[in-house]
Amino acid sequence: MEFNVNIDAKGRLNFPSKLREELGDSFYVTRTVGAKCLKVYSEKEWKTLVGNINNAPQTEIAPLRRFLIGGKQKVEPDKQGRFVVSQVLREYAEIEAEMEVAIVDLEGYAEIWNKTNLSAYTGDEDTMLALAAKYGA
Repeated sequence: MEFNVNIDAKGRLNFPSKLREELGDSFYVTRTVGAKCLKVYSEKEWKTLVGNINNAPQTEIAPLRRFLIGGKQKVEPDKQGRFVVSQVLREYAEIEAEMEVAIVDLEGYAEIWNKTNLSAYTGDEDTMLALAAKYGA
């Protein structure tokens, strides 16, 4: 499911209640590898990811560790479901204050997108048709 919400002038985002129920009272937001968007992890999924990274050879995984863990933000939405997205994360995802963004529920985690970037990243119809045929969607 996709939700369209606005980032306010203070950089706050109203995270959908359905996703808060799914992800819990607090969760983690970080950069996404391979896409200019933000990935939102539940506490459990975040701990799994960090465990996998910590168990890998550190000389091999150091750049990924800096990118994901170094860029993370632990979030605890207020009673209205709002939280401030850090300036560093907003800049990475090309999200500006007072902009409408897309939050995409991807079963177990979510992504926060600048809507223009999401449209460009999704690809053209021929690409989508080929992927759907390949994976039975």
